[in-house]
Amino acid sequence: MCSSDLDPVSALVSFATSYEADQKKPCGITLPVFDAQRRYDVGLSFVKNSDIRMDNGLYAGRVEVCKIAYKAIAGREQSVAKNGKLPPIYTWLTTLQSTANPARHYILPLRVWAESELGVAAAVASDIKLDGVKLTKLR
Repeated sequence: MCSSDLDPVSALVSFATSYEADQKKPCGITLPVFDAQRRYDVGLSFVKNSDIRMDNGLYAGRVEVCKIAYKAIAGREQSVAKNGKLPPIYTWLTTLQSTANPARHYILPLRVWAESELGVAAAVASDIKLDGVKLTKLR
């Protein structure tokens, strides 16, 4: 494991807290991950901008739609997907300014979903705290 590799949970936290992300280009990040069995990169690439209104009322406004890519580097082959390929995975990202430090911006994943032959599996943000303050409605 290289000193720059992240464990899977740290990688998720890094995405959510904008580690190395550019607020003007939130989809432009790739993180090296090591899970004790394999080394892989998880990266985001820009698909399009979109205006959305979440069904739960948490957010309405502009998001970047990003595709999440998994690239195996070394180690055991993953067994989650058929033929060693994961289904397409996407996310909606929005950028919010910190209330505690206006120079700091957070890039928030509001929805992550995967499309497979069995249908769509999605995780949707339902509660967000920014700088310790619960946000009831964004924008």
